[in-house]
Amino acid sequence: MPKHDSEDILDDSFADHIDSQLSRRASLPDPVLAEIRDLMQKKARQDEEERARKKRDIKLKRDWALAALVVNRICFIFFTTTLVAVTLVFFIVFHLHH
Repeated sequence: MPKHDSEDILDDSFADHIDSQLSRRASLPDPVLAEIRDLMQKKARQDEEERARKKRDIKLKRDWALAALVVNRICFIFFTTTLVAVTLVFFIVFHLHH
């Protein structure tokens, strides 16, 4: 029987421990939970804004790369045409005078 009494004592102390834990959790103020929720929502919004910003930056970079490619091609065609025209004029003038 003494063994049974010690089990009751353990059961009672365990029950007291559980009750104290539950009452501690129940006494947790709602403002703290609201603050945690607000912080988590703020972090989620910040992450979404960061993803949107990175997406815009990538699109802007692609747009500028395309614009640079177009300007590069236009300059290439202009200077190639100018070089060929000046060379032809030079040879025509040189051969006409000799």
